[in-house]
Amino acid sequence: MLEPLPVSFADFPEELAQLDAATQADARAQLARLAATVPAGIPTEQCLRQDPPRQGITAMAREWRSDLIVLPTRGLTGLKYIVLGSTAEAVVRHAPCPVLTLGRT
Repeated sequence: MLEPLPVSFADFPEELAQLDAATQADARAQLARLAATVPAGIPTEQCLRQDPPRQGITAMAREWRSDLIVLPTRGLTGLKYIVLGSTAEAVVRHAPCPVLTLGRT
């Protein structure tokens, strides 16, 4: 999931287009590397969306009629949690299917 770029960059359309293209290319390469780690015989699908994470994850789960969403958690607490929020918590609250969260051990 890629966060949309702030609107304030609208005064720099060429730079914004270059940054957006580079960010998407990097994200696609990361997705391809991650998909390559999945054992043979297990089907995978990759999707790159430019949405706020909670909205993009839940929208794709609806579109793909997903049976399960699996998400990592960062384990933030206190002020960091209040300031940064929790994508996993927001997805759990709005997902159209069960969500499995994996914490750090």
